[in-house]
Amino acid sequence: MLAFMWLKQHTSYMNRILFSLLCCFILAHCSSAPKANVSESKENKVELDTKHPVIISWQDKAQRLTILIGRLGNPVMLYSTDMSPYSDNANGSVWVGTDFPYEKVIELLKYVRSYYKELRYFALSDVLEEDSPKISSNALFLGARTEGAVKLKLKAWTSTDFEKLRKVKNKEEMHALIRSKYPDELKNKSTGQR
Repeated sequence: MLAFMWLKQHTSYMNRILFSLLCCFILAHCSSAPKANVSESKENKVELDTKHPVIISWQDKAQRLTILIGRLGNPVMLYSTDMSPYSDNANGSVWVGTDFPYEKVIELLKYVRSYYKELRYFALSDVLEEDSPKISSNALFLGARTEGAVKLKLKAWTSTDFEKLRKVKNKEEMHALIRSKYPDELKNKSTGQR
């Protein structure tokens, strides 16, 4: 009886682990998934950018999103530390590594905003709090917890800000746009490195 109760309590967690393993298997073995160093014609070639991983928070459409991001050429990692249910409002942040290519951020957000409908807070990896998930300067975390953004006192992005992001011409412009939503004390902390 105890084993049954334990299984009932941990089924959601076990499903997440099994699903993560399944996604990794599909991306590794599916012929339509991009592969690193595949010798095809340049027009059809999508190289896996192993230097710039994308981390996504767990949600009900994580499988689709994993495959989509993989096809765009980025390795994907699913992130889930607790058993809290996913909600758009609770996972409305994007943590951008200071060395993550700005072009990829723009490209990914075109698609990702339909999966994470409430993305409205952005921060660079050089200002994240100690209790925030650690991301390297070359990673992108989509659907990070909104409470981290609230703790940093970030201002929410508007549709105008997303339009401005689509028009940036370099990494410095993207960083300046992200920092424009920081409170003054955070602007002074942001150095562009972490």
